Amino acid sequence: QTCALPILCWVCLGFCLSIVIFEYVILPSLDSIMSITFGNFNENIWLWTRSLLSWTFGAVWVLPIFLLSKIINSLWFQVIYIYIKTS
Repeated sequence: QTCALPILCWVCLGFCLSIVIFEYVILPSLDSIMSITFGNFNENIWLWTRSLLSWTFGAVWVLPIFLLSKIINSLWFQVIYIYIKTS
């Protein structure tokens, strides 16, 4: 239990940072690259690209959280079982 809490905090921080980096670093960088590459056609292309990337990232980043929660829950249930069995 004491070991799982710091790991959970670091993982949550990593997920939050990944969202911030995606929204404020990766997407603006791609916008700049696309505006240099495509020029005036950038608005229409960027609208579709940003929507697709945001939707994909929003759908996919939940998967690691789901899997991690399953692992942590199984460890916690194991600790609870051992505690109940020994007392």
